[in-house]
Amino acid sequence: MAKKDDLQFIQIYIQGRKLGMTIQRDTEPVYRNAKDLLDEVFVLYQKKYPKRSWEDILIYSAYNLAVALELKNNEEDIAPLAEKIDSLKNELDMILSEE
Repeated sequence: MAKKDDLQFIQIYIQGRKLGMTIQRDTEPVYRNAKDLLDEVFVLYQKKYPKRSWEDILIYSAYNLAVALELKNNEEDIAPLAEKIDSLKNELDMILSEE
């Protein structure tokens, strides 16, 4: 459990809606950057679907960011496999060049 001194209360505004939360003090930039990213995606969907409700736009935005996170996680999952394949390819190239 975090010490009280390590925590801080912040308020962020997403499309005019205020959210208050207690976070780890050293993660504040992450929360602020995430807010900016969500605002940016929200505005893109708002322009794309101007007749949709605030809630619909928020769902589109959240889903877009969730898909991006899942794609990033998948990249990280296969990175060690890609490195191993490269290593094996290099070994095979060395063996074949010796023949």
